[in-house]
Parts: sequence; C-alpha cells; structure tokens
Amino acid sequence: NDTNVRGVLLDTKGPEIRSGKLQKDDSGHETIALVQGETITLQTTPERRDEGSTETHLYIDYTSLHKSVQPGMKVLLDDGAIVLSVTSVESNGDVVCSIDNSGELRSRAGVNLPGANTDL
Repeated sequence: NDTNVRGVLLDTKGPEIRSGKLQKDDSGHETIALVQGETITLQTTPERRDEGSTETHLYIDYTSLHKSVQPGMKVLLDDGAIVLSVTSVESNGDVVCSIDNSGELRSRAGVNLPGANTDL
C-alpha cells in the first residue's frame, strides 16, 4: 500500500485582549512596576491609548471590558504573571482594580478575564 497518511495539528488563534503601549516605551523593551496592594485603573478610551499606560492607568484594547467584569473578578496580565482583583466598575467605563502580586509589565501584554462573558 503506497498510502502516505499524516496528521496535522493547528493552533488557531482567536481574538486576544491586550494592554496598551507604555508611556515612553520607544524601544518596545520598557516595563512598568506594578506593586502589590496598589490600585490601578483599567481604561479603554482612545485618550488613554494615545497617552500610553502607566503604573496607575492601564489601557486595555477591549472596549466592552466594563460590561464583562464585576467587583471580585480577577484580571490576569501577561499570561497570569500579574493578577488584579476588580474592586469597582465606574459609570464612565473605568475598571478599578487592586494589584494582587507585584511584577513588571511590558507593552502589549496579554490580558485574560477568567469567568467573564465577553463578546469576542
């Protein structure tokens, strides 16, 4: 039998949520330090995107973020290296979080919303 059978495995990449570019990150290699116990505000506005992310205000490229999370939920940054706990969702769409563990965050890090209903 001259049949040549081969299996193929594909990793189909779906939509991803990412943080924004950091302020003053011209090289693409800069990081910011997020400190356990501090507060950080997640924002999805074009103004925050253009201003860049800081230790206190982080741009997230998912405009429905405020509809998908609620207080008590976790937000994982950089494949879970940094964990945030949602403390409040403001009427203007800001999502206020406490930082559960310290870590360095780079530009365009992946964002995971475990248990959240998203429209992606």
